[in-house]
Amino acid sequence: MQLPELTEIKRRRKELELSQTELAKMANISQPLLAKIESNQVQPAYDKAKRIFLALESIQTSQGLTAKQIMSKHIFAVSPKDPVKKAIQLMEKQAVSQIPVLGNGKSVGLISEKAILSAINSGKIIDLGKSKIDELMEEGLPVIAEETPLHLIYGLLEHQQAVLIATKGKISGIITKSDLLKTVL
Repeated sequence: MQLPELTEIKRRRKELELSQTELAKMANISQPLLAKIESNQVQPAYDKAKRIFLALESIQTSQGLTAKQIMSKHIFAVSPKDPVKKAIQLMEKQAVSQIPVLGNGKSVGLISEKAILSAINSGKIIDLGKSKIDELMEEGLPVIAEETPLHLIYGLLEHQQAVLIATKGKISGIITKSDLLKTVL
């Protein structure tokens, strides 16, 4: 594989509006090393340069994709007043560990296996059929617009398990980490 000139790294990174830290993470190298490469203070090993260019290429290939193009329109959700038992059954059926909590089509929280198990362990929940989801729900998932570009979604999913997509204020889809992986295959 013939690599482009190293001077292309900084130009392409800026063109894609990426920080050195973001590109370094994607290429699995340190940010200080990337800074030295961009300032021509060091010549990287071939494998490191290759990883940088492959990361840039994967972003360029996926650039132009938006949340609307990769989101799943089928959302498994519960409402705040549903019994905790319903959330557990849905998580088991769908093989997921957390479910968005929606009220009037808007994100109001998140219910997770971790929160349920913690409440059971602490004695906060005694009857799964009577305890309501709003007693245990956590902070909701981030909500983004359909037009949100893919590179911004990558950043959000570094810290979250999923993001919800809203259309005119109503939740219309969800993107998980596995949905993002599909964009690079």
